[in-house]
Amino acid sequence: MGKPTAQPQYSSQPPYGAPPQYSATPQYSTTSQHSQYQALPGYATSPNPSYGQPQPQSRVLHIYREGITHRHARIVDSDKQTQLYRVDMNSGGCFSSKPHLKIYASATGNQVGTVTFHTWSSSMDLTIQGRPVLLKKSGFMTSAHEFNSIATGGSFKWKKDGMFSGGNLLCLDQQDQLIARFRICNWAMSKEGKFELSPGVNGMLMDEIVTSGIAMVEWARRQRNAAASASAGGGAAAS
Repeated sequence: MGKPTAQPQYSSQPPYGAPPQYSATPQYSTTSQHSQYQALPGYATSPNPSYGQPQPQSRVLHIYREGITHRHARIVDSDKQTQLYRVDMNSGGCFSSKPHLKIYASATGNQVGTVTFHTWSSSMDLTIQGRPVLLKKSGFMTSAHEFNSIATGGSFKWKKDGMFSGGNLLCLDQQDQLIARFRICNWAMSKEGKFELSPGVNGMLMDEIVTSGIAMVEWARRQRNAAASASAGGGAAAS
């Protein structure tokens, strides 16, 4: 009786090779327990090298309004000196020129983003480096807005940072991971607020986050102004 034939050994790996392993990004809840958002994760869920490698610290961009009418703004880097963007805005009235916001890269002077608001719609038409992007509500009963990213191919959503946000916003990716936040400065004379960006957010993705974030901030401001005008008009009519 002959020896039993040895069974061939198969590797646990598929013949085409396993996909490379990427560091897992911490999961963050989208509930009101915002203590979980104290540290922004590195945006490293995709191997696309254009994102850059995650850095040890988040990046803070400061926004300052300029001029008597505050129709201009500058966005500076974490050192509060290096200007990254310039923002020009108009009144947004029925007869104002469009687009309502124009965002320029300070280093080159090139226009990297625009924002156009609509009187009868909460959607906003953006352009990012000349390409159209729609920033629209995520649902019927929410103030959150989302857009599809040119830089990543995924979707991102801006939402209030809690029920009593005071104007503070969070930007989440489609896995509900926090990649940016906006903090408003209510008591500053000229400072609008600041963006905190997750490590690795740069290039076109940063242009998208800054443009869409500025759009959300300005949209909310114009909503408040419209509501205040309507309230004042109603009070005058009642008297």
